[in-house]
Amino acid sequence: MTGSDTSVPLVLPYEIGNALSAMFKRDRLTKAQIVDCFDIYNTIPVRLVDVDIKAALQIASDFSMYAYDAYDAYYLEIAKRFKFNLLSLDKKMMSVASVMGIHVLEV
Repeated sequence: MTGSDTSVPLVLPYEIGNALSAMFKRDRLTKAQIVDCFDIYNTIPVRLVDVDIKAALQIASDFSMYAYDAYDAYYLEIAKRFKFNLLSLDKKMMSVASVMGIHVLEV
């Protein structure tokens, strides 16, 4: 989307899909609700940014980020490369961002 001030890694739609699928499997949402939620997500104006995987792997290695946390490295990589502010509720991710010199927005 254009005109957005918010940029996210290209993996975000997949992460949203995984989260919605998990909620469906746990009987927290119906099939219709997960589809509706994804439609709502698609109305949020974000710019999807390609991740420099090599740089993200370096970040993940430097900060011992494994498995699920490795996705955090994608967000950290684009924030550092483009000098973006980071918006997160994840305390570990905010701590790593701070060490990396990335400005973290408080919620």
